[in-house]
Amino acid sequence: MNLPMERLKNKSNRLLEKGAVYPSISYDVVRYLQKQNMTLKEIGKLMGLGESFISRVLHKQRSFTLRDLSRLENAIGKPLPMILLEATEVNSVPKEFRKGYAAFRKVLSDLAGTVVRKPLSYTGG
Repeated sequence: MNLPMERLKNKSNRLLEKGAVYPSISYDVVRYLQKQNMTLKEIGKLMGLGESFISRVLHKQRSFTLRDLSRLENAIGKPLPMILLEATEVNSVPKEFRKGYAAFRKVLSDLAGTVVRKPLSYTGG
């Protein structure tokens, strides 16, 4: 049995029961929006959430729900899969999936006809 994957599945199930997504995904989305020069207050307003909630997301104490992410998608007019693709840092992806993630990211970027920022830490191999 692969214990790290079992722990990940258990954590995932607990979060999904609460309607939340992985804390690292929520964190990556906030960091992505901050890199677009948005403040925590602006991010909260955009998503219909308070600045303090966004701060707790940034400290991985809270997570967005799919409803929160759907509000973000509607507010910025970009499909949620593209937001997540652009926002998710390679370090947030389990090591065994990073190579495949980098390749998937490139393919989706090519298909969408957009430029997705280069993964920050994957160097190949």
